[in-house]
Amino acid sequence: MIDWDEGRELVRLPWTEDEDDVIRELSHKGAVEIADENWDRLGIERTPHSVECRASKLHRSLRKL
Repeated sequence: MIDWDEGRELVRLPWTEDEDDVIRELSHKGAVEIADENWDRLGIERTPHSVECRASKLHRSLRKL
């Protein structure tokens, strides 16, 4: 699990289709879980806030079930 409170310099990367698929698949688990899964599966670091923004663009709710 990534420590999201840790200060670090972030680099802006375009979102991939694989990342969008993770959002679609795990939207019911929330932004933190999706960000962690992106790191585990794809090695791409995203903040929970960036996941929220991307999910909004994909018209996906991140409401936890």
